[in-house]
Amino acid sequence: MNYKVLKNGEQLAVQSCGVYPRPYNCDEVMEYVMFTAEAGTELVIESETEIQSAVIRPLSANIPFEISFGKIIVTIDRPVKL
Repeated sequence: MNYKVLKNGEQLAVQSCGVYPRPYNCDEVMEYVMFTAEAGTELVIESETEIQSAVIRPLSANIPFEISFGKIIVTIDRPVKL
């Protein structure tokens, strides 16, 4: 893991789990965070490597974000799986 996630300034625990993607025959690790969200929840994603671009999926969620000083800043106005 080379990143951390902050919710309204408080660092969240980043969890990991193994996934077995098809059609590949190898194990991979996925990392995620879980939290409660209400209108105005701000997430900041910081990486050891400077972030230059990002895509938030699914695109249909239409979640706006900005990249500032190599960090992704996302404001969530509702609970959503991203």
